[in-house]
Amino acid sequence: MHARETNKKTLREEPNTRNKSTEIVHTNVCGPIEPFTWDGNRYYITFLDNFTHHTSVYLMRGKYEVSERIEEYIEEAEAKWNTKFSQLRCDNSTEYTNEKVKLYCRRKGIRINHTTPYTPQQNGRAEQDING
Repeated sequence: MHARETNKKTLREEPNTRNKSTEIVHTNVCGPIEPFTWDGNRYYITFLDNFTHHTSVYLMRGKYEVSERIEEYIEEAEAKWNTKFSQLRCDNSTEYTNEKVKLYCRRKGIRINHTTPYTPQQNGRAEQDING
């Protein structure tokens, strides 16, 4: 008797081949969270540096703040680590695929690496931060 594989294998995230901070940063948005914070934040966005494993979390009132938080994080991280961003790894949700995010990353020379749809394991580090 032979069993047939029902799920196709999906490519997991690439191994950590980078050797300095901010070369690859994983990001993910979570929410809405209940109860929301005292000042009305219902979402949060995480950024995880692939090399240092340093994680930053920013609270947001709504997903409309994602592009602002990306810009804020990149500016802070580049100043802190004294290096330029190379790659932002994220899913295909609209908050990461909008023109404002694309234009900012293009202007800064940052490559956006979107995961394949329905494969959160490709952005595993950021997903693990959120899901424990």
